[in-house]
Amino acid sequence: MKWPFRHKDRIWRPGNLGRKYDAGDGFRVDASLSDVLEPPGFQQTLNTYSLGEGHVARVWRIYDYLSPLNRSRIEELYALPFDLRFVLHAERIDDFVARQGLEHQRAMLEGQQHFSASRGQLQSYVSQAKLESVDTALRELDGPQRESLFYFSALVQLTCRTREELERQSKEVELAFKNAGFFAVTCDGLMEEAYRSMLPLGRPEIRSDRLMNASGVALFFPFYHAEYVDADGFYFGVHRQSATLVVQNIFKGNGNTVLVGRPGSGKSALFKTIAIQAACYDMDVYLLDLEGEYRPLVEALHGTYVDMSPQGGAHINAMRLDPDDPDGYAGQYADIQALIEVINRNALDPAQASALNTCLTETYRQFGIDVEDQSTWRAEPQPLLENLHTSLESSPNLRERGLHKVGYDLALSLEPYVLGPYRESLSRDTNVDLGNPVIGFGFNGIRDEHLKAIRVFQALRLIAGRALSGKRLSLIGVDEAWWYFGQPEAVAALSAFSRRCRKRGASIWFLTHQPEDFLNSPDTRQILSSAQTVILMNLARSAVQDLRKVCELSDREVEDIVNLSPGSYVLIIRDSEHHVTHHIPVELIVVPRWWEMLDTSYRKVEQAARERQDDGKERRG
Repeated sequence: MKWPFRHKDRIWRPGNLGRKYDAGDGFRVDASLSDVLEPPGFQQTLNTYSLGEGHVARVWRIYDYLSPLNRSRIEELYALPFDLRFVLHAERIDDFVARQGLEHQRAMLEGQQHFSASRGQLQSYVSQAKLESVDTALRELDGPQRESLFYFSALVQLTCRTREELERQSKEVELAFKNAGFFAVTCDGLMEEAYRSMLPLGRPEIRSDRLMNASGVALFFPFYHAEYVDADGFYFGVHRQSATLVVQNIFKGNGNTVLVGRPGSGKSALFKTIAIQAACYDMDVYLLDLEGEYRPLVEALHGTYVDMSPQGGAHINAMRLDPDDPDGYAGQYADIQALIEVINRNALDPAQASALNTCLTETYRQFGIDVEDQSTWRAEPQPLLENLHTSLESSPNLRERGLHKVGYDLALSLEPYVLGPYRESLSRDTNVDLGNPVIGFGFNGIRDEHLKAIRVFQALRLIAGRALSGKRLSLIGVDEAWWYFGQPEAVAALSAFSRRCRKRGASIWFLTHQPEDFLNSPDTRQILSSAQTVILMNLARSAVQDLRKVCELSDREVEDIVNLSPGSYVLIIRDSEHHVTHHIPVELIVVPRWWEMLDTSYRKVEQAARERQDDGKERRG
């Protein structure tokens, strides 16, 4: 590739910009390469250069290597989670020229040794090592399996956003050099030449040639990168070091995923990317939406958005039995008991659990349903919550067993939801159609926090019937998980639900910006420790330290997570089959037309809500 100008090793001068380009003769200006690419922005110090605000870089030249080279150490250097660029230059040497050069070099080194010995001086260790290296190269040239020789040089560039970040990461890079057995120095005073050498022109101006055989050169080529591509997986983004695709199957293990990051770090955008792919793969997608931000995505995917507020008109019958539940009546009973505990705000004691079991059996029998015979579960109509309320209040069996007072108290706790203002939402037969593979449940119109927790559990109860049947793969999104973890009754329900999702073809995602919530109770800690996948986006240092032990983070990963830009993250996948945990640095890159669905700014969500309200007023008018 030829550039239409002449190189001049000078820094930019403002006076050069006024000169004109001569198409016949090339540039006639007194300018360097940096003038053409970024004239006003290029600046250099002794050992750094910058192309403008938010960009500062440093370049090292590797001048020597320990022998023998260690491939695994080189791979560690390539895998550093920083913005690194490597320029490797290998120039093959003709065998005759190589032999002449080596013999000349050996004669010079032997002469130096004889001269030192004649003066009674000790032989230089460096000189002796060079002589042994030359002898080895000559033997390889004359051997039966001779290898070609190369002049080999390497440059490494580190780019950061700030000078403080550059200094911090430079220490990590220099430590990696030592671990790999590399002797490297910064290109002090030669930053412009280093900048040009890092361009993909194949003409490095800074070289520290080292004689190396083909085997040694081969250790550096091709650039190492681990393959994280599963043919049955989801696209997560691009590897931040190797620029290769990261495609992982979230259904190989238990499927549960924890996604943590500060507001604005890209949590929702990443999850929506996965949800779009799940819909394209003909999977069921269920979204629990506390703030209404997923409605545009559901509508874009031609899904069903269910407004769970009292005025939304969505009814879910908690008493309706699901014949497809793989856990049978045990699972159904556990779900109903959990709902009663959410309503009651406390776990049921043995007497209350016994009273509930007795009244449930009685209520179903009144409607011709035998709880032990699943063939009767399709009978219509199905009992409602108000029928259970009546049984708890006046069951003769409870009176005979001395549990009448226990049943009456349970009935009293159910009364606002079967006879009071929330009767329409909770004590009516189900009218939510689950035929659509993409369904969003919206809770942002519910002001009562306790009612919101109940409605969330109702949605989970409805989802469980299809998601846990194992007939289709399901993706379940629980956004703003911090809110659920603040509701004691909801935490236990979510923990139990996540355990039921394991190995049932359902992947439940917990999204939150408060990682400490996962460490506050045994139930939330269980969700974090048992999750197959953990995704860490930008977090405060204190938050990362809280997660460090559970997620097995290194010092380098802690620094990386603290300084991540939006859309970048560390993907932690626990591979139970091979008993290994992968820590993958990833950046989310998507096609521009997806951003209409991925954008989650509050302004856009509020604007969409206002437009829906205006449309409703026009229709009523």
